[in-house]
Amino acid sequence: MSEPTRHQPSPEFSRPFHVARVSVDGEAFQFEANYDERVALARRFELIALPSLKAEGRIISSDHGRRARVEGVVRAEVVQPCVVTLEPVPAVVEDSFVRTYTSSPTDSEREEVVDLDSDDPPELMLGGVVDIGEAVAETLGLALDPYPRAPGAELAVSPEEEDAGTPQDVTKLAENERESPFRALKGLLKKP
Repeated sequence: MSEPTRHQPSPEFSRPFHVARVSVDGEAFQFEANYDERVALARRFELIALPSLKAEGRIISSDHGRRARVEGVVRAEVVQPCVVTLEPVPAVVEDSFVRTYTSSPTDSEREEVVDLDSDDPPELMLGGVVDIGEAVAETLGLALDPYPRAPGAELAVSPEEEDAGTPQDVTKLAENERESPFRALKGLLKKP
């Protein structure tokens, strides 16, 4: 019995590139999201509005179209809700990205030693197609301020929260530090 086919939702912002058609010298790209794409992305990232989204960069093909590298810059105007007041908070987002792709599942699934300073492992491209639009959307999502705050917005402090910072709590903290097992280790460091 065959497995049922899973339906993947289509991305809100799709810009597919056929890697086999890209020269070894690379191909520049530049595009922007239309109104419907911006509305869909605003919904995806819980934005009030996405007035503009542009991307530019270069895609380079290698290994006879079996591998690709995409380097680009994302620029967007966004309006997020304030985390305190829900007022609109406009901002300009600009971030760069680098993605590598491969047509070989073994390249993308291979276990590698993680190096935080290097590029991510290659993503699998299906049918020789790279969707730069989705890379742009993901870059935008990661570049958004996770806690946008309107100018002057302050969190209200309840009476219970105000009482939490009393001198009694500071005294309890000092007592707990005296009983800490790390205090004994700290004393060992001071001995000659």
